[in-house]
Amino acid sequence: MTKKKNNTTTETGNSNDGEKQNKLTVEIVSNRSLLEILDDRGRVWKIIAVLLVLVVTIVVALVSFTISIKRIYPYNDIKVNAFGATTMQREDVDIIYWLFNTAELWANSGIKVKKGDILTIRASGRSHTAIHHLVEDARDNKKLRDNWVGTDGEGKKLTGRDTLRADYRIFKSKPQDALLMQVIPQEVDTVDSIVRDSYRLFEYLPEFSEDDAKKNAEIARIKNNMQKRENYYYIGKERQDLLIHKDGILHFAVNDIVLTDSVIKKMISENQKRTKAYIKAHPNSTWQAANEENFKFGKHPDNDTILENANEITYYLGNHYYNAWFDDNVGSFLIVIERQKGK
Repeated sequence: MTKKKNNTTTETGNSNDGEKQNKLTVEIVSNRSLLEILDDRGRVWKIIAVLLVLVVTIVVALVSFTISIKRIYPYNDIKVNAFGATTMQREDVDIIYWLFNTAELWANSGIKVKKGDILTIRASGRSHTAIHHLVEDARDNKKLRDNWVGTDGEGKKLTGRDTLRADYRIFKSKPQDALLMQVIPQEVDTVDSIVRDSYRLFEYLPEFSEDDAKKNAEIARIKNNMQKRENYYYIGKERQDLLIHKDGILHFAVNDIVLTDSVIKKMISENQKRTKAYIKAHPNSTWQAANEENFKFGKHPDNDTILENANEITYYLGNHYYNAWFDDNVGSFLIVIERQKGK
């Protein structure tokens, strides 16, 4: 009698005249066909369960591997533009790093944005408003007359000259040297420098005259297409969820006075009015002493005495040296931008 199949050995015992005889039988059974296996539902479900476990194991392993790689290398792509801005691209948001030189007026970062993008901007660093003051104070071993300030600007209470000059800064109600941002259309970079600079000034100075830019049809066209007060922003240390209203390129500046002819004329007029009133109340006072009580204009390069018609401000009048009070800045801000792309 056969006990087992599938290449097993079977032992059969028979008794004859008290003698026990052993008989060895080898039986080879062929492999079962697929149809025979499928007929066995229990076996089919076992096979399906094994396959499911195998698939789930592979998927979990791949997901774990991907997450581990992203933790170590979280960005899919890293790009650096011509202006030094480094962009780390992810599926949901871009992270951008750029170092801003505070001596530049509306420095071009080369960072492109689209209407509907949402930005979170954080900045750090230090800036000083007058490098010549640093040199003079170091030479004379004096305490610094101007503080190094962070991205949120000069935090001290304004007095005297600074209170009067504050009305002429890009943002009147914000601290001096605080970080600002403006979105300028990419098309502006294709026109000449006079048009480009004039556009930047039109953006935040509605009183800026077209005569300052030598009247140009391109300027007029750009100015008519602008959306004022929707394209430039106070940043300071941080701005979150900043909605972009038009396509363009991000430009940055610190909050100071842009010396356009119209601004200079207003400052001179205000200073003359206040200075004359002071002299009237103090008949023995000189113009220079009276000036010290007001805007405290410095000397004209060609004069040793501060006069009504000859001081640092009159020197800039007509020279179109708009960024004179920016060029003497020293310092830098590291700007980090998280950009969620608009739909």
